[in-house]
Amino acid sequence: MLNWDRIQQVGITISKEETSVLNIVKQSIESYMPKAIKKSIVVDLNIDETATWLVDVNTIKIALGNIFNNAVKFTNISGLIPISFSSTQNYNTITITDNGVGMTDEKINSLFLFSQVNSTEGTDKEKGTGLVLILCKDFIELNGGNVTVESEVGVGSTFYLNIPV
Repeated sequence: MLNWDRIQQVGITISKEETSVLNIVKQSIESYMPKAIKKSIVVDLNIDETATWLVDVNTIKIALGNIFNNAVKFTNISGLIPISFSSTQNYNTITITDNGVGMTDEKINSLFLFSQVNSTEGTDKEKGTGLVLILCKDFIELNGGNVTVESEVGVGSTFYLNIPV
């Protein structure tokens, strides 16, 4: 949250470098893995070891980590979180899916609006502020990308972090 506050106050300098997608994802989710393990969640990384992308490592790690943390929060006990990487002519995309509570279209449309911040309890009664996704969206946009979401109530949600090639 301090990083986001700094952006709002004075801005942040983006310093992009070509880096391993797999290494960044592993580093980003590492601190949240104990919570996933506690909930007996399997994390399935489907990322080619040779995949690289041009990103600001610090902001991408924060965004990936927090979206993964939300996936853990909303994944059912003994659930699965697949994380994959794909590349098109225009975008490199990380996809993070949970098999938890899911969201209505109304909730999806308000996810990234500061004026609509509210928190939803996780599958194991986890609490949150509802502000983290706004931070993640800002960090992805600072890298020239965007975040999209698909969800179905009772089935789960998929977040797509799209970074230009």
